[in-house]
Amino acid sequence: MDFKPIVQKSKIFMQVFIKRYSASQISNNSIVLSYYLLLSIFPALMFFGSLLPILNIDIATVLEYIKTAIPNTIYDVAAPFIRDFLGRGNGGLLSIGALLTLYSASKAMVAFQNTINQAYGISKRPNMIISRILAFVLTLLIIAIIAALIFFFSFGQTIVYYLTPIFKLPGDLFNLIGQIKWPIMLIGTFICLTLLYYLAPHKKIKFRYTIPGALVATIGLLLLSQLFSLYVQYFARSVSSYKALGTFIIVLFWLNFLSMIALLGGVINATWQDLHTKKNEETKTDSESKT
Repeated sequence: MDFKPIVQKSKIFMQVFIKRYSASQISNNSIVLSYYLLLSIFPALMFFGSLLPILNIDIATVLEYIKTAIPNTIYDVAAPFIRDFLGRGNGGLLSIGALLTLYSASKAMVAFQNTINQAYGISKRPNMIISRILAFVLTLLIIAIIAALIFFFSFGQTIVYYLTPIFKLPGDLFNLIGQIKWPIMLIGTFICLTLLYYLAPHKKIKFRYTIPGALVATIGLLLLSQLFSLYVQYFARSVSSYKALGTFIIVLFWLNFLSMIALLGGVINATWQDLHTKKNEETKTDSESKT
């Protein structure tokens, strides 16, 4: 088997990827993105804490969802604070938490957009109002998907329990709902990332070029969830001993890695589209020259 074409394509891909990676300044922009994500966490907890009594959702159910979504190390150190924030929610904080969450999350979305635009080489600064509106819409979209996942984990089995005798559903469906948390989580993450990579750039993107980056980022986030505990154990052990302060530092580490993976997926998409666009243009030029 001749490996030269594969090696040549890999070399070209890495050259373009390094160029796009340098242009996007992921190392610096991931810090900005993680900062705004950290700012949005606590108002989000205030919002959901105020919403739980209205929807009659138990705090333990939400904690079970959070435990599925984040690394075990983060959950172990942050669970007491999360439980405390969720338990303090009240109706008066509902609107305040919603506004603060939308503001902080939309700022994070703008930082994400700017980095992805740099990866695609978009130098023209978009209209600020349009950019803010798009960031706001994307934020609402992501929140809606997350809310749907929370609703599924909270009420999925209950809904199936009541619908089983009415529609004569299979008896194993109730247990199946409780066993597919990870697949649903992965699918939800993949959908969120694909929509972000497709809608965030201020440039027309073909949908099929968003799939490679979304797939790599989804796998990367899964690995981060599994391997972050090892990172804390061997490289940030002393930090975790500072209790509350150590918790914030560890969460910030995790958000920074998460941001880098998400932005890296955008760079992969930009590289993928760049290579395929050039290939299509070369094919079109060759066909025109032959005719």
